[in-house]
Amino acid sequence: MTQLDRLKEVIEILKRTRKGLTNQLISRELSYNSRNYVSDILGGSKKINKLFRERLEVVYSISREWIVTGKGKMFVEEETNNNTVAEQPTPYRQKRGRAGWIGVPIFDVPIALSLINHESTPVGYVTIPSFRDCAFGIRISGDEMRPKICNGDYILCKEVNINEIIMGDDYLVLTHKGTEIVRYVYPHEKKDDYILLNTGNQSKPSTTLAISAINKMYKVKGVIKSY
Repeated sequence: MTQLDRLKEVIEILKRTRKGLTNQLISRELSYNSRNYVSDILGGSKKINKLFRERLEVVYSISREWIVTGKGKMFVEEETNNNTVAEQPTPYRQKRGRAGWIGVPIFDVPIALSLINHESTPVGYVTIPSFRDCAFGIRISGDEMRPKICNGDYILCKEVNINEIIMGDDYLVLTHKGTEIVRYVYPHEKKDDYILLNTGNQSKPSTTLAISAINKMYKVKGVIKSY
């Protein structure tokens, strides 16, 4: 049995267990711009690439390993399918956090300085419990993501594994060269090892970024407006 055979099998199972599920709807839920993406794969005109398998696992809990090898369970266990990063990138809390959680630290400097090089002190903390899993907040410069995120706003960020990002959501991307950019993330439909970064403004083209260029990714969980 090939990867395509296994994919067809599991897609049929999904459709039987969820009324009204179509190839077009699956494509949309996997965050592909083309609503025929899944149909093209099932028809053999598109290849099953790494990013597609990762999206299946994140969205539908379909095991990537099972798709490739046929070994193991068809669906991953719920506790293994998460985007939690074990390492907490908050060294300053080790100095102050003996009394427990003190809030999400807020910075006015680049992330490369505030967290990676440990050269800055937070200007304040956000103590809202729903943001407890966030690593930090940072002030945004520029209006590329307007109206959701405007110049001077603060974003609250949670570090996530790059292979478990939710396509179509907004992320702070930190590259190995130190570039920081907040964009909506989409899969590249032709290049397995690239993603597309988009402002949400249809008049502006997406930016192509190699996955290998990414150092860290942070999910934008909240926005503190500056007005």
